[in-house]
Amino acid sequence: MGLAYNSAFATSFPVFVSGGGGGGGEGGGGGGEEGGSTPEVPVIVDDGSGGFVIDPGGSSLPVTSNPGVPVPPYLLSRIAFNRAPALAVYDPDGALTSEAVQVSGTTLTLRDGSTIFAVPYVGRSIKEIVEDINAVSQRFHAVELNQTPVLETGGLFKIISDTTPDGGQVVRLHGHAIKYQEETRLRLLMPYPDERTQPWYARIDTGQVLKKINGMRHIFSVPEYSDQPWSAYYGKPYVTMTDVSVAKINRRILQVPRSPIYWWDNNIVLTVNEVPQDSSIVEDVDQENGLVYLNRDIEPSDPVRITYTYHEKSFVYKAIDLNPSPDHLPQFIGQFVVFFLRPQSDSVGRTWERTVFHSIAPTLEGAVSQIPVKDDEPVILLGALQVRQANTVDDVDLVDTRTRGGGLHDDHVARAVKLNRAMQAVSDQGTYDGIPYPGNAVVIIELPESVLDSLTKEEIYERLKREMAFGVVPLVHFRDE
Repeated sequence: MGLAYNSAFATSFPVFVSGGGGGGGEGGGGGGEEGGSTPEVPVIVDDGSGGFVIDPGGSSLPVTSNPGVPVPPYLLSRIAFNRAPALAVYDPDGALTSEAVQVSGTTLTLRDGSTIFAVPYVGRSIKEIVEDINAVSQRFHAVELNQTPVLETGGLFKIISDTTPDGGQVVRLHGHAIKYQEETRLRLLMPYPDERTQPWYARIDTGQVLKKINGMRHIFSVPEYSDQPWSAYYGKPYVTMTDVSVAKINRRILQVPRSPIYWWDNNIVLTVNEVPQDSSIVEDVDQENGLVYLNRDIEPSDPVRITYTYHEKSFVYKAIDLNPSPDHLPQFIGQFVVFFLRPQSDSVGRTWERTVFHSIAPTLEGAVSQIPVKDDEPVILLGALQVRQANTVDDVDLVDTRTRGGGLHDDHVARAVKLNRAMQAVSDQGTYDGIPYPGNAVVIIELPESVLDSLTKEEIYERLKREMAFGVVPLVHFRDE
């Protein structure tokens, strides 16, 4: 990823480059001189009776559309609600087993053969624990996945076979974790990790920015967000994915391509080997991280499809397909696609229904220079995407296992040409051992003479021909025992 600067727009913006079948990336959007977006933050307060209610001043949680209604007790007791990841432990030298990472009520223990590293965590933050692990052990490496000021007794726990996609052992928080949605802003997002056969569409995060230029105020937002194909049952802001493939984390954990999941009233349908499964197979759902926990094992070779609903927070920009495969738009491979915003409204009363646009050129400077700019209609650059090959022909090593030459002796070339002129067109490594002759092959087979006691020569040749490719002539030698 790099930054490019263009003085005509007086702003810098990120350029995202992807190779090997991917495209996209997250980038910052244009800021404003004044104003800005209002964060959509769920505010949860104590109701005075030991429970929690949703403050009417905040946005409602997916489990209810009624502000002020207590959070259902089943939600607080759900397994996934208590499964927030705290940290991950890696072994750079090889696969790390679950037994090497153990968690008690007060201590996180790492076992390296006969060596034991004990890291106490009560009264400490996750960051301090990670720093301790990386300081005391030369083998293990820990990564912070969450933030907490102080951990209490029993605050961490470990699930068997709970790993990150790149093989780290996950240690999780025990207790309720409330995640506040970050402030939305206008920015370019990478395409969803859908199937390779599907189109690759860039996404725009929603928000609102106000800019004042030459005494006129311009409001930038993404009104197209509201015009997307929402779920026919749940409506905006939910989208239903029907019969899509799902990744397997392990035999009991699935990863959906888009999240957060809207899980409500058994609305997840799974098929395994094209056989629909009962809804009871879903034990729990980690909505924010897009994980589906099952109550029974699924074989790694079993194809799994899923129908589910997720909360769409971005605008999926379908004006250009970034998938460079032959079935999509291979002519765009290596091209720079710059995404930009025009105002949604201004202070003189003008409004626009479409604000997101793109420009394409072989170079970044060319794509930017193609954007038309007016004094009374500024633009905001969101970022650029480029999908290109991860390898070239120079990166490929070829190993030829064929032997050189073989074929006709020089004395027989003239006769061979008279019998079959096509033999001159044979492609070979050379004529070191003679000129090759196309179209036929000979296999020499040695058999004991005792075979003839039970089979005739004609029967033997007939059986051999059934096992050989067309044009191959068997020569059988019957040896004395």
